[in-house]
Amino acid sequence: MAEATAELGRAQGFAAVEMVSYTGGSADFELQVKLARAAGAQAWIAFGEVREAADMVRTFKRLDYAPQLFFARAAAEPAFVDLLGQDAEFSLGAMEYDARLATPGNEAFAKAYAARWAEPAGVSAAQGYAAATVLAAALREAGSLESQKLRAALTRLEIGTVLGPYRIDPANGSQAGMRATVAQILRGRPAVVWPRELETANVLLPYPQWGERSLLK
Repeated sequence: MAEATAELGRAQGFAAVEMVSYTGGSADFELQVKLARAAGAQAWIAFGEVREAADMVRTFKRLDYAPQLFFARAAAEPAFVDLLGQDAEFSLGAMEYDARLATPGNEAFAKAYAARWAEPAGVSAAQGYAAATVLAAALREAGSLESQKLRAALTRLEIGTVLGPYRIDPANGSQAGMRATVAQILRGRPAVVWPRELETANVLLPYPQWGERSLLK
């Protein structure tokens, strides 16, 4: 993912600095912060797990470091805020699903799920529901259970789901419609800031310096 991100960034005119990997279980990112400062890096993009993302922020605060943009894939997960409290504010992360997303059919799905199970729908439930939605549409399109006809229908199909649009790239058969939603932690909760059609808040950039932050009440 890091290599693909760097490649896409270069294609859009961004200057990519050296990618830095770290061993599993790393808790101190002082070396990476020093390298980022020396390179004048404006963005910090990480693909680790929740604990690693939280430890990055702890290191940022200890070293009084704040890149202009901080994105950690796992920063939109609830455990990130649980680990950091108010220090999680303004972090950007990827959100696969949220019961509040304004995607096709999501309001009805989320309401029915919560009524049945007395808790909000999560990503696994949404994935299952989206898969069933696509399969049902493909069955109607194919008019048959025969596997080749279903495969052909799935290739042609374009449909909205609770996870976003379903569309297959005919060149390689990959799913080309759904895109990860970008969320920013604002007042203790992830708010959607991209794509525009789903946003629930305006993104706050640059990532504030530590001395500029005030306690939430």
